[in-house]
Amino acid sequence: MYPHLTKVLTDLGETDLQVHTAFVLNLGCVCLHPFEHPILSSRFPVTDLEKLLLSQREQNSSPLDLHAAIIKALEKHPNVFDIVILGKEPFGFVTSHHAGTFMTGRNFSLRVELPERMQKYRVLAWPEKPTEHFEVVSNGSLFATFAPIQDYPVWTHIGEEYRELLSTQIEKDTSVRSLSLGPSPIHPNFYFVLRKKRNQTLPLGTGVYTLKEDVFLVFDNNSQTNRDMAMDFFNDSQSALLDFYSLELIRNSPIEYHIEIFNHFSDLSNYAKEILAVPWWHIFKLSKFAHLGRISLSNIHKRYLEFETELFDFNRQHNRLLNTIKQHRILSKVNSYFYRITEPDIEVPQAFSRTLDHFENELRTFGNIRSLVIVSLLGAAVGAAITVLLTQVF
Repeated sequence: MYPHLTKVLTDLGETDLQVHTAFVLNLGCVCLHPFEHPILSSRFPVTDLEKLLLSQREQNSSPLDLHAAIIKALEKHPNVFDIVILGKEPFGFVTSHHAGTFMTGRNFSLRVELPERMQKYRVLAWPEKPTEHFEVVSNGSLFATFAPIQDYPVWTHIGEEYRELLSTQIEKDTSVRSLSLGPSPIHPNFYFVLRKKRNQTLPLGTGVYTLKEDVFLVFDNNSQTNRDMAMDFFNDSQSALLDFYSLELIRNSPIEYHIEIFNHFSDLSNYAKEILAVPWWHIFKLSKFAHLGRISLSNIHKRYLEFETELFDFNRQHNRLLNTIKQHRILSKVNSYFYRITEPDIEVPQAFSRTLDHFENELRTFGNIRSLVIVSLLGAAVGAAITVLLTQVF
């Protein structure tokens, strides 16, 4: 049993390995939103009024109430069993951004029995049919799903199935909305492997290995259950996991501003083309396009400042997350994954400022020409009036 897993771990450095049992674990998250329709518009970022409404809604929603609502919703699902809330003292925290909210409270565990016909990702399972029985440990928004495996590699998609199950149930039985935020689960798989016990052999301790983006944790056989080991790992990782998903959430803001800047820039370009295409004597039509162009220009400058502010905040939290990951004894093994997946990958081209200056000068030039035209027309009108008046007098 476990021939491929044994070979992989032997190649990675394990010596004389005999696998007793193994399971795979995935880490993920479901983001919440207190608005009935989450605000994620690429054209119009969230307004100050909507931020105020969000703050008021949060003040009226206790974290404990939200945590209890999530558990109560899960209890109603026909494929969820054995929910156990861990810890005696209730507590809860809400981590919010205008684009979404994370709810973390007491850990709980549950069991899921999801027949193949009900699984959305069943066609992606490999090498055998989808895993129909798996377990979950969670604190509300964050979760870890895990299930026994027969060998390596496997693609169970139990993380995706639980994410869909929880999101659907939250939408159905609570007053909040779930928000799509990826990657959930994160792409690295965590394989927990227990060595067989051997008489008169000293414990080897815990071995940690990586292969591409898979992490292997090899333990001496002990009295801990799979759930115990999963919970220990979840507790050890949830702070970094929350930082990661918080960063992915605020990453949307500079992206939104970036898109809107270029939408306004496109409008500005179109208005400039219209000014060039309209004959000079259509002064009122030209004035209209110039006015709209100045509005677009003003919006670009405003949004660009907001973009720079949001990007600065993102980079600051990005650096903090990467430092946290580097210091984590397990997640540091896949540090390159977190670095790659959290790169902002947005910037304003250097040519943008020069092009913006060009359009700004065009609008200024038009304003000067318009003033000259108006003065000339007024001068001509006054001259004509004086001529008529003099003619009548003499």
